[in-house]
Amino acid sequence: MFSHDTAEQQEAQQDYENFEPSYQQQTKDTPQTLTPEQQQQLKAAYRRQDLQRVLDILHSLETGTILSTASDSITDKAILQKHCAALRERIAALEADIQRLQADETYLCMQTITSKDDYFAELEQGLQAELAALITR
Repeated sequence: MFSHDTAEQQEAQQDYENFEPSYQQQTKDTPQTLTPEQQQQLKAAYRRQDLQRVLDILHSLETGTILSTASDSITDKAILQKHCAALRERIAALEADIQRLQADETYLCMQTITSKDDYFAELEQGLQAELAALITR
């Protein structure tokens, strides 16, 4: 180490030196036991040089416990809450659209029709009579 390194830098360098072999050994020994999520977490921790997180992942693999940190749960919960809020807004907008459509004159007219066959037969007769009137003019 250089003499101008601070104690904190030296400690960080030592942590990294301990981190590298641990990570390399773990990826050689257990790649088939890592879930895709765990692989992603491990790669992210390695990129951040988060030794504690890598050790937590290693410990979870060794003990078979489910890996979840409080920050993951909080992030997931926050994401789900935002998604739920967006869905509630979408539901409210759709309900308003439904009410607007149900108040429309066309919808109200359609609701009064008891038999669509009779309605279209009557409409056809009216259009044919109108056509005949136009032709005779």
